[in-house]
Amino acid sequence: MERTQSRRWQPIDVNSDHMSRRSLMKWATAMGLSMPALAGLQELAGAQTPGADTGMLVAPEPNPKRGGTLRTAFGITTTSYDIHQGANAAVLTHLYDGLVRFNPLDGLQTIIPSLATSWETSDDGLTYTFALRDGVTFHDGGSFSADDVVATFTRIIDPPEGMISVMRAFFRSVERIEAVDPLTVQFTLSEPQADLMTALAAPFSVIYSKNTLDENNQDLRAVVAPGTGPFVFDNYQEGERWVFTRNPNYWNPELPYVDQMELIHVAAWSDRGTAVLTGQADFHGMFLARHSTKGRTTTTSTGKRFPVLAPTVFINTTREPLSDPRVRRAMFLVLNRQALRDAFEIRRRSRSAGGLRRPARSPWRPMRSPSFPATEPTRTPTLPRHRHCSPRLALRME
Repeated sequence: MERTQSRRWQPIDVNSDHMSRRSLMKWATAMGLSMPALAGLQELAGAQTPGADTGMLVAPEPNPKRGGTLRTAFGITTTSYDIHQGANAAVLTHLYDGLVRFNPLDGLQTIIPSLATSWETSDDGLTYTFALRDGVTFHDGGSFSADDVVATFTRIIDPPEGMISVMRAFFRSVERIEAVDPLTVQFTLSEPQADLMTALAAPFSVIYSKNTLDENNQDLRAVVAPGTGPFVFDNYQEGERWVFTRNPNYWNPELPYVDQMELIHVAAWSDRGTAVLTGQADFHGMFLARHSTKGRTTTTSTGKRFPVLAPTVFINTTREPLSDPRVRRAMFLVLNRQALRDAFEIRRRSRSAGGLRRPARSPWRPMRSPSFPATEPTRTPTLPRHRHCSPRLALRME
């Protein structure tokens, strides 16, 4: 088979071309990245990232502590167990790996190997070829190969009857996936897609076993499928907690450092901070201001603060009057940022009560499409009276 010239893999910097560290954090969290994956980003950003070039990550500090149980406190309920049909990826992602991942040691600024050790992209941007990691096994003992990658992504882009593929739009340009050999897989696109690697690095782009998919008629909603990830499923008490245990056969022998993860369901944000302060949990990423203040004076908490999710609202830019960029700019300029900070108890020095993002064909904005700058209003655009837009525009959230 004749190949076009290609560009070999190098770490992809998702923080380039106008993407600030602040916007990266909001963007990464909106993609559903799990809270443990986000912990420590600000502190570690810019630090050395040992093993990033091969994906064999290790802790940046010397003599990391091993063992014990990490207990988290956030919403852990799920509609099913199939991530590609809308299951809770923030919970289940700990059981699986993707082809690539965001680097947790540089603030999620680069994309690095995971189950793929390297990749090449053709100069026309229509072919991505991935070399896969050898010797990887699923939790049930099955061997990982290109067939699992093909089965996983074929199901996403061409779902069987009865399956709602909620991730399909993220791979909108992928025409087919082929196994070149047991450890090489090729993605062929109908047109270049700038955010393909970003989508592949997301926590929901996990690889399922072909055997498990076949055994369950391509439907994993009722099955906690075995993965290749650092943790193995132990038990789930619905509406209460998940328990995962360390995978002793993980392909990166250095990881994970903890023996067990216990994900405790705490529905209310205000109760999540309380769970940490009272010793019921070790980690939570959505502290209210009063919890953060108290945490700095108690031995039950490190008192460290990290940037995390701010609530996000997506607007439908295909309908009038929101299809008019002047309307969206007016919304941006009149946004009361101080009121938002007060409502969500954001500390004064935070500037994360930002603006609107440019429209994209999916909730993921292309890497080269910057957000509107989060500056204070300077001039409100003059808008003619619109037949769908009264002086007091009312929007309904659905």
